[in-house]
Amino acid sequence: MSQCGAAVQGLRITPQRTQSSQSQEAVDSSLCDLCVLCGSIIHVEVGIERFVALCCFVIGLSHIVQPGAWVGLFMSWRDKGKPGVFYMALLHLPVGAFIVAFHNVWTGLPVLVTLLGWGWTLKGSLYLCYPQHGLRMMRVVSVERSWHFVIAGLILVACAVLISYSLASRGVLL
Repeated sequence: MSQCGAAVQGLRITPQRTQSSQSQEAVDSSLCDLCVLCGSIIHVEVGIERFVALCCFVIGLSHIVQPGAWVGLFMSWRDKGKPGVFYMALLHLPVGAFIVAFHNVWTGLPVLVTLLGWGWTLKGSLYLCYPQHGLRMMRVVSVERSWHFVIAGLILVACAVLISYSLASRGVLL
């Protein structure tokens, strides 16, 4: 029996009945799923939330402190034409699809992770299927508009803070 009340049977994880004041039949599956780590079971959705929070924080901070480098990257991809759009699409689609596949939460603050996943999946798909649209969007990037990356960075850091708060309020931040 693990710390969250699940019996691990081979590769199958079965939640056990808990003694709750509400019902004898209540099942605590909030921390039970696929990932076994250090003898305790961690819900895969929590792992994805941690991943997204960390990525949003680091990438957002980079946007804030290095907007010129991001402008240079996007301009070099734009100069490559459609292959440059594919670079961007192939960064967004796999991450978004991974989130969509394993994080289908539509309540509370964790819905932010699901929405980011769907947004990145749609953006990557759109850019792969209609690279002209991606080129049109990349034409907006310029040195004079590098502050757009700072705004995007602030939004990503805010997302990271909200997701981290959600994790901390459930006691699963670390």
